[in-house]
Amino acid sequence: MEIIANIYDKQLNQIGYIDGCSSMLRTYRYRNPSSFKLRVPASVADVALTLSGFIITFSDEPKVGYLIESVEPAADIPNIMEVSGRDLRALFGFRVIPRSQTVNGSVWNRIYWLIYNNAVDPSDERRIM
Repeated sequence: MEIIANIYDKQLNQIGYIDGCSSMLRTYRYRNPSSFKLRVPASVADVALTLSGFIITFSDEPKVGYLIESVEPAADIPNIMEVSGRDLRALFGFRVIPRSQTVNGSVWNRIYWLIYNNAVDPSDERRIM
């Protein structure tokens, strides 16, 4: 089964997908944010999709979103890039969210709610991005 990676920009619009991953590693952690690492051919289209700060979900687990944190060329194989990051629980470590909050629904609804209520239109006007 081929796993497709759906990519969302910083405004949560789906901008494309990646389906040609040469390798994928996901590390699940209970108390800390999980992480992922992809190796993808460095085509012009895929490089434009994998900018730092974009959000990625995988077709086998669509309710878990990951934040792309690093995009680097592979050291051992030419024309391959390594994309890595952590799941969206990492946002809590950035101290962006001032208090505990519970959000239900799809990953898109969760992301939208957290960003809108904590960064775009927060109760504290000094926190507006």
